[in-house]
Amino acid sequence: TGSVSSVGPEGRIHSTSVVSADLTAAGLVPAMLDTGGPLGPATLSGIPDSVTSASASSGGQSLLAAYDFAMDALKTFQPDEAEMVNAELAGIMGEASLRDDILGNLHGELVTMTVPGQGFMGAPSSLTRKGIRDGAAFVAALQSLLAGVGERAGFTVALREADHQGVTIYEIDLSATPVGAMLQPAFALHDGEIVFSDSTALLKSYLNGSVQGDPLTDKPGFASFLEMLGAGGAITAAGYADNEASFSTLYGQLVPMAQMMGGSMGDIPVNLTKLPTRQAIASHLDSSYTGSYVTKDGLIVQKAISQFQMSDALPFAMMGGLLWAGQSMGLRAEPIAPEVDPAEQAQKDLRELKAGITVYKIAQGDYPESLSDLVKPLDDFPNGAFSRGELPSDPWGNAYFYALEMHPKRNKIMPKLWSAGPDGVDDGGAGDDILQF
Repeated sequence: TGSVSSVGPEGRIHSTSVVSADLTAAGLVPAMLDTGGPLGPATLSGIPDSVTSASASSGGQSLLAAYDFAMDALKTFQPDEAEMVNAELAGIMGEASLRDDILGNLHGELVTMTVPGQGFMGAPSSLTRKGIRDGAAFVAALQSLLAGVGERAGFTVALREADHQGVTIYEIDLSATPVGAMLQPAFALHDGEIVFSDSTALLKSYLNGSVQGDPLTDKPGFASFLEMLGAGGAITAAGYADNEASFSTLYGQLVPMAQMMGGSMGDIPVNLTKLPTRQAIASHLDSSYTGSYVTKDGLIVQKAISQFQMSDALPFAMMGGLLWAGQSMGLRAEPIAPEVDPAEQAQKDLRELKAGITVYKIAQGDYPESLSDLVKPLDDFPNGAFSRGELPSDPWGNAYFYALEMHPKRNKIMPKLWSAGPDGVDDGGAGDDILQF
């Protein structure tokens, strides 16, 4: 094995690691490294560019290999413990098998994507797809597993069936657990796959065909990265992350939550007015890519392109620690209202409106007729699709404009958002108007 990292001419971190292994040998390491073959060419192109992150891998049986290794090791070194564990599993699973019906039943490509706005309090939600051999056996085994674990933990975890447009959805009822208010996981058996999400609303949107967008592979930076992987060998995995969108979403939720907690708990040793706006930070963030391929000689090569390494975050962590310690000892400064350029504020509002439109389309299957639709109650979003709950005015006191028009480059009808700008005169996105298509 070996690895190297360097700064590319564009200032980003390029990392490469290489592993040489005999995958035909017995043991856990070869089994964990075995990818199961190249990634299908249509897999990545089937992921929409509306996601904030996504990953795909060609498969393999790493879960099954890890399970077998752990059980064999326990049987070898602690035979009495192994007997107890097997007896406990038999008591939980009954006639079903954790190994064969759940872990071994999953096969083929694994695809995971994160979609904005459908989770708890508007948080992003994830959706995972994986091939499955015997769906009925998987469901029966999972029912036994949930019932057995819940009984031993002292609460009920039920698996409820529901029909959604002819497809059976299995909702995992966690209402009796400590995380029941935050998670509403569900899965469905669809086109030879198990499709799982931590949000029932997102699962329904996926089954409706509402999680849409241009292919993720059309994004220029990601397309170039995939081309580089393919030139080296057979692609076995690839991942994408829109760091700007991910950070903006999380930061926009955490800061108001922290402010709310501070107001309810009294004086806390953090001056939240010192925090920069999410826009000020997010504007410096870019996308990152990861992937792997196997060369003709059998080498496993992993590559990544990103803006930061872990060590880059240390100065921020140290500064946060000093700020916390100083304010804990009473070294507080007077609150300073952050200054935001009006044009930047308009761009921020437009991005939030754009996110609301995306959420609306996912939930309703089509774009809203007007921006006012974003604040109307929906079945899955009682407070509307827009995170603020009410529509903003631009920094000059005027309403934002919205229309569905032909995108000049993508040759398709898409949402067009704009502010009339400082002069307050609507130029349809031209002149001093501030536009986001």
